[in-house]
Amino acid sequence: MISQICAVLVYVPDVSPALDRYGENWDAFWDAITALVDMPLVLRLKNWSSFERRFPNDAALMSDCLKEMVQQYPHLAPRVEHSEP
Repeated sequence: MISQICAVLVYVPDVSPALDRYGENWDAFWDAITALVDMPLVLRLKNWSSFERRFPNDAALMSDCLKEMVQQYPHLAPRVEHSEP
């Protein structure tokens, strides 16, 4: 479920409340990152490889959303960094 997934977005604290309000799904995530919250300049996704192993479909969807944001809203899109502990 996306509520578990959003724990990975530690550096975007406004995303989780937006999902609580607008729905815990990837469409709501898209709306949150493109219109409802201010994204940071750099989005650090910690423990990304563990996240991908545990939630492969959700990791792909999140990655697709962030890549699409670069295409559609380059002025709003953060630079995404994947890091390990």
